[in-house]
Amino acid sequence: MEWDEALAAYRAGVNPRASRPFLTFFGLEEGRFLEAVAVARGGLEMASQVHQVEMRAPMHGGVSALRDGTVLGPVELFRPVATKSY
Repeated sequence: MEWDEALAAYRAGVNPRASRPFLTFFGLEEGRFLEAVAVARGGLEMASQVHQVEMRAPMHGGVSALRDGTVLGPVELFRPVATKSY
């Protein structure tokens, strides 16, 4: 099922994944992902190069954005803008 179809089904109340009543998005900011990959590949000495994300203005009440670069919220607030392979 493509993203647009899944989101339309969710908004219409049709659950494309019967085991999950609500769709939730969990993401990691790309820069934090690349830092985590560098630590995994280069060892703990690379951990000193990991940075905290600067706090931003408050967002929508249903979204949690933490200083470690993670974000959690209802899927309808997120839309993929690009894909990358690492």
